[in-house]
Amino acid sequence: MDQDALIQQQMLQMQMQQQQQIHHQPVMNPQQREDTAALNFLAMAEYFRTCDPPCYKAAAKCLIASTKTNASVLAKGHCHYQLGKFLYYYTRNLSTAKDHLIMAHQIFKELGNHLEELRLKTACLIAECALALQETDCILPLLKSEAPYTRKHPNLHGKALMLTIEALSIIDTNMALEVASMGLRYFNDLNDTVMECYFQLVKSLLYSRMPGQDSQLSEAVNGFSNIVKIHPNIQNFNDMSAFCYTIQLSYFLTVGMVGNAKKCLKQLQLTVQEKSREIHSEPVFHWMRKELLTSLAYVMTAICSIQCGDFGKAVKYHEVSRNHLNELNAQMKKPEWGVIGRGYERLSAHLHFALHDAMSQMYLARAMPERVFDNATEMVKALKVVPKDLRLFEGQVHLLMGMYFQYMNFTEEAEQQLVVVQDTTDDCEVAIMAKLCLALLYLFQERETDFYNVFEPVRYTKIENASSTCQVVSQFVDAVHSYVHKKPECKNLAADAVKVCQDRDILRVQAMGMLLICKLFNCIDTDTVAVSNQMAKNTNDPALQAWAFRCIVEHYEGRLETEPSVRNDMEPFVKQLKDVEQQMAEGKQKALEQMFPKFATMTDFATELASNWRGNLY
Repeated sequence: MDQDALIQQQMLQMQMQQQQQIHHQPVMNPQQREDTAALNFLAMAEYFRTCDPPCYKAAAKCLIASTKTNASVLAKGHCHYQLGKFLYYYTRNLSTAKDHLIMAHQIFKELGNHLEELRLKTACLIAECALALQETDCILPLLKSEAPYTRKHPNLHGKALMLTIEALSIIDTNMALEVASMGLRYFNDLNDTVMECYFQLVKSLLYSRMPGQDSQLSEAVNGFSNIVKIHPNIQNFNDMSAFCYTIQLSYFLTVGMVGNAKKCLKQLQLTVQEKSREIHSEPVFHWMRKELLTSLAYVMTAICSIQCGDFGKAVKYHEVSRNHLNELNAQMKKPEWGVIGRGYERLSAHLHFALHDAMSQMYLARAMPERVFDNATEMVKALKVVPKDLRLFEGQVHLLMGMYFQYMNFTEEAEQQLVVVQDTTDDCEVAIMAKLCLALLYLFQERETDFYNVFEPVRYTKIENASSTCQVVSQFVDAVHSYVHKKPECKNLAADAVKVCQDRDILRVQAMGMLLICKLFNCIDTDTVAVSNQMAKNTNDPALQAWAFRCIVEHYEGRLETEPSVRNDMEPFVKQLKDVEQQMAEGKQKALEQMFPKFATMTDFATELASNWRGNLY
């Protein structure tokens, strides 16, 4: 019998005994009185938890009171377990929840193997608390010690393995992959297809985070697809499919495969629609609640639209995503929502950050720098929600501010922000992009020694494990450097960059490479100029469009002496160039009229958050 059900049965028996005592009033010894009091407190807590509307504060008080009785060791263990579980699921007091669960686990361990299943449940809850607190030191020793026992209980073993993988993924991804393979073999032997699929997807997720593991990622995704083909009516199909499409979509966007990303996004959207029509049920295991999955789909649509150059759609889905996330956060604070899954609020903050980071970069690309700070402010708000994720976020904020100041020609501020990225992030891709931006800054300042010091470690031949986007940007920076110094390799570097971008749909770098080739040949070739103009147009980037119009004007000016009639063909492009330059100048002027928020020039968010948590970062 399930231990929770056993407790409920004990409570009913106790209540019946109390009714009999009204008539018989037998004499109770002190220990019985204490046990009865503890069980009564547990019964009252359950009543307050399940009443409509629930009264969580009263339930918590009853559970706290139960732990203060002098009940027997077994009853005391149940009281600590119920209090820890309640605090974990219904409050933010995770540290206290963890303490009570540890006490319960110790008691159940001392009482012997007849409480094994309850002890294992408690161990898993301790691990979940620790992960929620981002305190992983205790997880691996605890779950490792319980591993021989969890194998007897497949549901608990699957959960323990997933928690172990999550803890290990922060420390050692290769070891996490080994544990995922163990889970895959375990549930394959049990013919548990659902859990086998989830472990296959976890392997895919781990490979997607590792550089240079493209073939392994493809193999893991194909492994999931093969299982689903054999079992088309598998339980949790939509949940697993959404998991798989999200992994692939994130990977495609990271490496710049926009064409593949668009197809994958469509599949994700259809899957989310299917899942939203499902009748609410709680399976043994599932990836994400459908409300949060909807937010994820909205955010991914906005980000994908930005990379595709469809800025109008991006703005639309930015608004939809933001409203849905705000509504979701408000709903999660209401009792009607019920239990908030571990990590849901953290994931919501991460989505909030990623959405506004992408929008900030989009507004820079659209020559609308005056809108960057509004979105950057939202990014900083995410830092305050998840301060322990500072290493994930802070470097990206500094990179964005460096790009903003670089765009606005504030070179000192730009250099300061780009330099500090290296010390504030663990993300190699962010660090590489910061160095490439810094290299361009030094190049245009004619600081040749500084350029080489920064660029050499991130030269495209030395970052083979980085994403294609980082590699091709590095190649473009090298091409620009060669162009400035009139080196012959400029043409090959630019042409190679354009080819890679064409294969990967990296639109803006592709257009820049083609425009550089135009300049290299003095904008003489008509076809090259036309292709460059079309590529720049596809990006919807005013800066690149202005560059393309200059190339066209330069092309016509070179023909004026021999073909005076082309002046009429040139005039529309002269006008378009003036219009675009005016648009860019107006955007910069609007940005200059704004006051910099405090965080724009900060170089150490950690110190600020630690010393002045409630201070004004804006």
